Amino acid sequence: METQPNIIWILCDQLRAQALGHAGDPNVCTPNIDNLARDGLRFRQAVAGAPWCCPFRGALLTGLYPHQNGVIGTPRKLDPHLPTITQPLREAGYHTAYVGKWHLGGSNQMVHIPPEERAGFDYWLGYENRNAQWDTEVHGSGAEEGFRLDGYETDALTDLFLEH
Repeated sequence: METQPNIIWILCDQLRAQALGHAGDPNVCTPNIDNLARDGLRFRQAVAGAPWCCPFRGALLTGLYPHQNGVIGTPRKLDPHLPTITQPLREAGYHTAYVGKWHLGGSNQMVHIPPEERAGFDYWLGYENRNAQWDTEVHGSGAEEGFRLDGYETDALTDLFLEH
């Protein structure tokens, strides 16, 4: 049986595409992202429908511009009735997973995102918004009550993603 390639989106707030080692920036060292870029598919002509957090996330997940999907600012809630990328990926045989900052629940605070508002992901483990990288609590699939991450947020989320 032939396996499908993995699709991994790494969402970074306020990161210019040119500010990575594989893009030629001599001021940064990004070896892990450079490896992903070398071995994966890069979209060199892609642009964001909006260059900041919530509107970008909403556009990426729905394929609609912010003015079409309603996520026109920060914070804004993603309409749970809108179709998202999870449907066509599931139809193509993929298991979908989301791990990390959601920031599509309409808040700038730590709030619980109910399963019906998680854009249809098969597995979802995250949080609404938390800008305290050493003190983050997540909830979701298999952990609805939530738990505090152990250590630095990015490292802990990466470990949870890889574990999944």
